[in-house]
Amino acid sequence: MELSAFDIFMRAFSAGALSLLLITTGARADSALGAPHSAFRTVSFRNEVVAVLSKAGCSAGTCHGNKNGKGGFKLSLRGQDPDVDYIALTDFVEADHSSRP
Repeated sequence: MELSAFDIFMRAFSAGALSLLLITTGARADSALGAPHSAFRTVSFRNEVVAVLSKAGCSAGTCHGNKNGKGGFKLSLRGQDPDVDYIALTDFVEADHSSRP
């Protein structure tokens, strides 16, 4: 699998425990994060995650929003179909990154 210049992978192990892996060109950082249960709040995929993906340019036509996607992963152009993007993102992470540290 080809990584872009900046990739982030997150995996929740249990309530309050999260592993964060940041990969940039030529470097890698891995960290375990924790938070008390009271620090958790519901995250809206449609209103927050799609906004982050759009702001980072991930759903642009030059990246994963391209009609063919990029690196085997495709998002809707400019986040216009968040339901399809959610399914694409969760399926891609489960299929391709489940064995990744």
